[in-house]
Amino acid sequence: MSRWLTRLEVRLLIGFALVLAIVLGSVSVSTRLAVSAQVTRFQEQLEQVRTERIQGIIETNYTRSRSFRDVQQTLEEAGSFYNRRLVVFDSNGGVIADSHIDSRPPPDFGHEALFGRRIVVPIVGTEGVEVGSFSVELIDLPPFVAAEPRVSQVASAINSSLLWIGLAAGLAGIAVVTFLSRLTLAPLRGLAIAAARLGQGDLAQRVPVSSDDEIGRLSRTFNVMAAQLEQDEETRRNIVADVAHELRTPITNIQGYLEAMRDGVIDATEGSLGNVLGQVGSLTHLVDDLSVVAQTEAGVLRLSLELASVGDLVRDTVDAFQPRASAKGVGLASQIALDLPALHVDRKRIAQVLGILLDNAIIHTSGHGAVEAIAEQVESGVRIVVVDNGVGMEPSEVEHAFERFYRADPSRSRTTGGVGIGLTIAKQLVEAHGGRIWAESTSGKGSRFAFELPAQTASTIFDPDRE
Repeated sequence: MSRWLTRLEVRLLIGFALVLAIVLGSVSVSTRLAVSAQVTRFQEQLEQVRTERIQGIIETNYTRSRSFRDVQQTLEEAGSFYNRRLVVFDSNGGVIADSHIDSRPPPDFGHEALFGRRIVVPIVGTEGVEVGSFSVELIDLPPFVAAEPRVSQVASAINSSLLWIGLAAGLAGIAVVTFLSRLTLAPLRGLAIAAARLGQGDLAQRVPVSSDDEIGRLSRTFNVMAAQLEQDEETRRNIVADVAHELRTPITNIQGYLEAMRDGVIDATEGSLGNVLGQVGSLTHLVDDLSVVAQTEAGVLRLSLELASVGDLVRDTVDAFQPRASAKGVGLASQIALDLPALHVDRKRIAQVLGILLDNAIIHTSGHGAVEAIAEQVESGVRIVVVDNGVGMEPSEVEHAFERFYRADPSRSRTTGGVGIGLTIAKQLVEAHGGRIWAESTSGKGSRFAFELPAQTASTIFDPDRE
């Protein structure tokens, strides 16, 4: 039972039924009171008109004969017609005529002369002199009934109609609310089913969006969340596959060298051991890259700040990549503006950022191409740009260039871009210094990667050791 009451549809229905009952009850009570007041008022007016007519009949009879000698017959006729007991008194209170003289003893003249069960009215003669009085009394109704039969029937009919109308309105309202609640809550039920399936691992779940209200916005939010979860799951699978591939190659090479040495196929010479150390270095480089990504995303990356010359940093990094560029036949040059300001930066990390951009540019530039590193002063600080005339990227690829494990080239070879976290690391390191990084590229014409470091870098970077 309690589970049944937890359903939103049932609670809406119960809430509406309570509101409807309160409204209909209030309308019914107020209408009954109003009808009762109107019936009473109508009865009073009717009795007053009746009494005035009887008074006119008696006074006319008295005026015609200047006495009450013929009033008995007139009184009997009027009493029978109006269904009232009419009694005429003289000026001394004596009974002169009674329309129902045999039914009961005549009333006392001193009975209350107010509207109610008995009304006492004066009789005025021709010269305006009071010559007597008469009383009007109900004779065929119980003492507690004050309304006319037809008036009572009208009031009863109205009350009965209100009851049936209220019941009909209540049933109709409940039916409408049930329909509307089902119609309104249907998307929520679909959303709940989709969420349950999503929780069970079906990340392809989506819900239709059929409105622009709160439920429609919730459905769109759910779809965005589901799409993001599906994308994250795909990224996770790619990460596992990419990392496994990157680890497998050097591990396989190391295993092959060690087995060959064990079997005596090759000797443990300086050259063979150097090859093994090279593979270990590849593993170390990959682990270091993954560690940097994890630290920056967790916000715990430590930066060793020092006042460094940006021009010297760019020049030294470019010189370090000259052998690699020359081996591929790519021209590598630098263009450094004069009087560049010194910045508080982690020299090793900024050199790593520039190295990632230069490495990326050299990889994607064919022989006889050119790569240039430019350092210039801007209003906010210093801008460093790496420009190449290589293969470039499509606009859709530029949008994802700095995402983790994204590569325009899906092959998993370090010679074509590695595991795909270099640009992610560059972005996170630049942002850790309070700067920004972006890319511009045209397919077939080359790319332009740039990042800016603010002049007040020291006050904006994250440094856990600084209070």
